Amino acid sequence: MTSSAPMRLTWRSVDEIHSPRTTTVAEMVKLIEKAVECLSKESLWVEPDCGLKTRNWEDARIVLANMFTATQELRKPIPAEA
Repeated sequence: MTSSAPMRLTWRSVDEIHSPRTTTVAEMVKLIEKAVECLSKESLWVEPDCGLKTRNWEDARIVLANMFTATQELRKPIPAEA
């Protein structure tokens, strides 16, 4: 018997949007790597939290840039061992 109910999954944000501190690229990379331990890369979405709208434009740009850089770093191919 198969279920037609959608699968729901909750995961921690890669940026704590309600804190005045901005999460670094390295911290975001670690959190995304932790998520990949539980999910396939194909099913993982890294996107801004709805709380980003509470930040001013300058802070929002920094968070988005860090998020973009973190995902780009994780998409780099791993060099083959010699």
